[in-house]
Amino acid sequence: MRVRGIRGLADVRGVVRLYRQVWKNSFGIVDLLADASAGLVLADGAGEVAGYAFVERDESRGFAEVVDIAVSARHRGRGHGRRLLAALQARYPALKLVARSSRRLLRFYRDLGFQEEGRFENYYAAGRDGVRLAWRR
Repeated sequence: MRVRGIRGLADVRGVVRLYRQVWKNSFGIVDLLADASAGLVLADGAGEVAGYAFVERDESRGFAEVVDIAVSARHRGRGHGRRLLAALQARYPALKLVARSSRRLLRFYRDLGFQEEGRFENYYAAGRDGVRLAWRR
C-alpha cells in the first residue's frame, strides 16, 4: 500500500466508491473533490483505493483542516489510517479536525499527538457529538 496524490479518473472513482461506503450517500462528494486544497489516496499495487484523506489549508491561520479521512472496511485495522495521517503530518506543520466522540477514535488521534480543543454537541446528529482536535509539529 502506498500513500500518494490523486492521479486521475480511476482514483476519483475509487474515492467516490469509498465515500459512498463510509457515508452511505453521495451528498458532499462533489464539494469535497472541488474544494479541498489537497487529496491523498492509499492505493494497493493494482491501484485500488483503500483509503483517502482531504484537507483544506487555512494559510492565514497557519493550519490545514482535515475535512475527510476514510479507510475501506476491508482494509481497516492494519494501520492505514495512521499512514494517511502521518503523510499529512509530514506535509503540514499543523492539522485540525472534528471527530466522532468515541473512546476508540479519540485514543487513535491522541496516540498520533492530537489534543482536544473543544466539543460540539449534536455535531453529526442528535446525540452524536463531535470533538475538535488539533496537532502541531
